[in-house]
Amino acid sequence: MKLTMKTITPRTVEKIEALKASWRDDPIWDIEDSEGFDLHRDELRAYRLEWEARWRSEHEQRILKFATPLGLQNNPALAEYLMRQEAAIAELRAEIHRSKA
Repeated sequence: MKLTMKTITPRTVEKIEALKASWRDDPIWDIEDSEGFDLHRDELRAYRLEWEARWRSEHEQRILKFATPLGLQNNPALAEYLMRQEAAIAELRAEIHRSKA
């Protein structure tokens, strides 16, 4: 079906933007499979792929920023593992601190 001005109303745009915002907050499903948005499947798939690429790039940059001072820029898997371990240790320390308070 070809999209026309009758198909895309201000309300439709509003619903699509609300769906996108909801998905960005909790992207656990493929947004293009959202019920009732069949006519916008291609747009929503492109949107998902764009955000996934953005998030992946941001994650890779965080790893590189962490890895470089350690000389691990050529071993991002190890750097990511160490990042996660540091985060887990920090969480445990915070939990200990809260339990003492």
